[in-house]
Amino acid sequence: MKTFSVIVPIYGIEAYLCQCVDSLLEQSYENFELILVDDGSPDRCPEICDSYARKDQRIRVIHKPNGGLVSARQAGIEVATGEYVVNVDGDDWVSPRMLEEFALRIAQSNADIIMVSHTIVHEDQSVVVEQSFPNGFYDKSAMQREIYPKMLLTEEMTHIDYFLCAKAFRRSLVTPHQLAVDRRISFGEDVACLMPVLFAANGIYISDEPMYYCRHRLSSISRTFQAKQYQQLIYLSQALEKLTPLCSNFSAQLDRYLCYLCFVLLVGAAEAGARGAVPLIQKYIEQMPLRRHIQRAAFGNVTPKTRISYFLLRHAKTTMAYHFLRLCWITKNLITR
Repeated sequence: MKTFSVIVPIYGIEAYLCQCVDSLLEQSYENFELILVDDGSPDRCPEICDSYARKDQRIRVIHKPNGGLVSARQAGIEVATGEYVVNVDGDDWVSPRMLEEFALRIAQSNADIIMVSHTIVHEDQSVVVEQSFPNGFYDKSAMQREIYPKMLLTEEMTHIDYFLCAKAFRRSLVTPHQLAVDRRISFGEDVACLMPVLFAANGIYISDEPMYYCRHRLSSISRTFQAKQYQQLIYLSQALEKLTPLCSNFSAQLDRYLCYLCFVLLVGAAEAGARGAVPLIQKYIEQMPLRRHIQRAAFGNVTPKTRISYFLLRHAKTTMAYHFLRLCWITKNLITR
């Protein structure tokens, strides 16, 4: 059996795909299979995938109609055979030692999940994302004591790394949860899988080694405002609310998390100048469960901008919150010119 099944969902990333695949084929640890999932990509990605498969027997290519990131990951995990599953986005790349690091930590701890740090690569700088928990192995009791109470979102806005990438998951553990993620979700889809997996895991190893490189693209799906993403927050809430009995304060964490995502999407609308979308945003926010999460969310040390925005959202002043965030964005751009 292969130790790792590396799953790469691919759509419209022709310019970046070779760097991603090459970084995986150059791994110092070689006992893995590479599953390239062409999610109906309209460019040369399907051809590039097939070309790589002809050159390396570790590669398997799946061609499927476009269905989104969740469906692509599900298609990959359904055919995976490795003991552990590793997700890599097709426009990112990894350290040549990433799988070796995973294998080392598995040998040391037999953890169900191994997490490494990642670096966000902007056009003009790179930023290493620090882990919110100290390095080391956490067994079930340590997870319950130290990780569960602050893994989704604390009052001070800290949380576990939400990224499904930069992690290795025991396949038998993650598969049912990955397959259960609602395909309609394209905002918060990683959390929809990660949270139930964390609750089901018997142990996690956290490493601050930066082994994964996440390319920051302003045009990517997750960074493009769409009012319908508020509907996806409702689906996400429905999925995560099922987990509230598993942790005493998970309900409070969920309130903060959903309120925060409502704020993030409104920031995106303000920066995009999407004034016409505000009535639709208001309509979504007034629906349950989003209204309930916003009303109950409690925060501690947050920025004045965030605190004002939360206050306005809590009092159903969505239009005012939009204009406030739009003004913040315009002012910031004028200052930085």
